Amino acid sequence: MKNLICQDCRVIAKLDPSPMLETGKCSKCGLEGACFVYLDKFEVVEMYLHSDKESNYEKGEELGLTGEALKNFAYALYEVKITLKVDTETGKYEILKAEE
Repeated sequence: MKNLICQDCRVIAKLDPSPMLETGKCSKCGLEGACFVYLDKFEVVEMYLHSDKESNYEKGEELGLTGEALKNFAYALYEVKITLKVDTETGKYEILKAEE
């Protein structure tokens, strides 16, 4: 199994690469075969970032938010899942996707 990535929409797949490259179809963008490339010296990892409710509250006040709007903003980016492509030789990384 190898890591493959769709160059168009950045969907990551861990599949047997030979049939995927010839006949595979990306489930997100619909492109076929040629849009996938190997991530040979790379690993893909998912990590989570958390924001601080108190800091968000203060930032919301700076923005002039009050009441319900301020309460909602206090939870902005409370937990964000980040998908990274990490070069296993250098440790350098690229953010592939961020989801709240």
